[in-house]
Amino acid sequence: MKAFHQQAISEEIQWLDTLIKHRVQELNQEEGQTAASIADIAYPPSHHFECHYQQLLQKYEFDIPERLLLALAIARGVFPQVFKPLVKVYKNIDKQYEFGGILEPDSNRFIPTLRTLFFLLSGRNLQEQFYHHLTFTPQHVLFEYSIVNLENDPRKEQVVHDDLLYQRIKISDAYLKYFLGGEMPTLDSEEGFPATLLETDKTFDDLVLPDQVIKQLDGPMNYIKGYRELLKKSDTKGKIKPGYLILLHGKPGTGKTLTSSVMGNYLGVEVYYLSLSRVVSKYIGETEKNLEKVFNRLEKKLCILFVDEADALFGKRTEVQDSKDRYANQEVAYLLQRVERFPGVVILATNYEQNLDDAFTRRILSHIHIPLPNQEARTQLWQRSIPQSFRYEYKALAQQLGEAFALTGGNISNIIKQACLKATQENTQTLLYKEHLEEFIEYEFKKEKRDFKETNFRKIPDKVGYLKPSPADEAPLSETQEAQVKLWLQYLPSGWSFVPDRLPQYLAQQIQLTEEEIHQTLQLVWSRHHQDVVKAFDFSKLAPGFKAIFKKHYASEKLAEDAWNNIKQMIEQAIGHTPAVAPDSLKTDTSQTTPSNQGNDAWISGPEAEKLWNKHLPKGFEFVPASLPKNISRFYKVRESHIKKILVKACTLASKEGTQQIQYTAHIAQHLEEVYKEENMEFK
Repeated sequence: MKAFHQQAISEEIQWLDTLIKHRVQELNQEEGQTAASIADIAYPPSHHFECHYQQLLQKYEFDIPERLLLALAIARGVFPQVFKPLVKVYKNIDKQYEFGGILEPDSNRFIPTLRTLFFLLSGRNLQEQFYHHLTFTPQHVLFEYSIVNLENDPRKEQVVHDDLLYQRIKISDAYLKYFLGGEMPTLDSEEGFPATLLETDKTFDDLVLPDQVIKQLDGPMNYIKGYRELLKKSDTKGKIKPGYLILLHGKPGTGKTLTSSVMGNYLGVEVYYLSLSRVVSKYIGETEKNLEKVFNRLEKKLCILFVDEADALFGKRTEVQDSKDRYANQEVAYLLQRVERFPGVVILATNYEQNLDDAFTRRILSHIHIPLPNQEARTQLWQRSIPQSFRYEYKALAQQLGEAFALTGGNISNIIKQACLKATQENTQTLLYKEHLEEFIEYEFKKEKRDFKETNFRKIPDKVGYLKPSPADEAPLSETQEAQVKLWLQYLPSGWSFVPDRLPQYLAQQIQLTEEEIHQTLQLVWSRHHQDVVKAFDFSKLAPGFKAIFKKHYASEKLAEDAWNNIKQMIEQAIGHTPAVAPDSLKTDTSQTTPSNQGNDAWISGPEAEKLWNKHLPKGFEFVPASLPKNISRFYKVRESHIKKILVKACTLASKEGTQQIQYTAHIAQHLEEVYKEENMEFK
């Protein structure tokens, strides 16, 4: 902890000590003499710019009155000896009325009040004291933000607003620690603040929710991103109200709270969880007072207020049959008005949407239902909930659990926690179904009064990963798989190889593609890597092509990503994570045979097109690499007129660049795409 934090507080207390001693001396002077100004007595010290105390003073632009109030509040907590001069004159009733304060009879400890502050600021000058009295209202930032707390005089049974002058001042524990070098206080660190800061390091990738649910969150997130700019426009005033109210409804444990905290993490704003146990009171008017405290503090900052079990607060109003009904309806009416004035995002979460008051329902901008997870989602939850240091007894267990048990994310999280604790006690990091999981799954069912069905799973051994089998040990390929291997080799560009050389076999064993998909995959990867020094296709280079294919076959990107990750894992295990290295020898040309030219300027590819690419290249120019014509002809059908047209444009462009080397990306690709568009053909 850096010393300048404590040094700043010590210097501030020394300044306070000087002021107290001088004002006490003034008390002994005859009345009517002009009180010295604080600047004449002792000017407040300056502190290190990095110390927390100085940063707070600068943030709120506090001047001498606020600094003196802070010094009094801090001194009460940690430097009570500074009040000795006031204790000595306290028994003089006439003088006691001048500087206020309370002397505790048992400890003889002096407690400063606002009257003490005004005396130190202005001496006996009542006119100046009245001025400060108008400044330090309960709405002052020091009180509003609970940096300094006001306490009622315990000697009085009832406190009214007129007693503000005699309320005791005390620094909040959180800010005292901050001034001494601790962490910056958050709202929920304030004593009695009924909301809790929700923090998470999870992202939208960790949410197991349908895509349409994620899409519905765009509205409130767009509001957070752009509402300030929108409300700055003069024509929006009176037409667009500030604030955004959304409803998340669904069964317990489906992820309503997590969804809200992930939104905040994504947007970089704080999310506060409203704790009903700290808000709702049996005393009339106390609930509204507690809620007002929350809204007053949060409306000054851009944030999200998450209200769980919202139907308990925002429930339907009933017919008034007694005083309880009348006050309950008044609470709902108050909330309705207060939510409308709140400029941030309010998320109401409930398990029972129908219980909300109709007036709230009409004002909700987004009704978002969080569904129970389906079988696929449950499998993902089982896979993602287990810590990295733990593992299931076999990988397929997560899928079996997802298929067998209709549980929510909350249920699964509870089970994993209990299972990991039990496994740790047994000094193992492998979770077994019977030994670690079953009893806690059964408990979650019983907790919800549901029948638990005992299940015996068939253990599915994992594929052996990271051990590359020899070809002799591998199972023979089927006819379909053999055909896949031939297609991979058929469309392999000239001069290129697969790494490892059995990569086509591994691919054929795990994934079945059409001829067009294999062709497109190699075409995509070659177009990105044709200038690589090492002319080799490894699995990492092929991955983008596979991902593009999966996106076409699945209804959502999330499903496609999950399916691709499963296939990717199996292929990587089969390969053994062989790194891409330069091959010892290049494979021979295995280009496909294409039909002969039929008629003048027909569509051609393969060797015939390759010859024309070389034939029509103007003298002085060269293809880089030299195999470029062969590879273009392997992937793209063209007419001879196209080749001439493309090469004229390519060479013109290369000349402007001061080079005679014709490359695919720099000089050919864009013109090849142009001729395809002219022919109304899809270019890939």
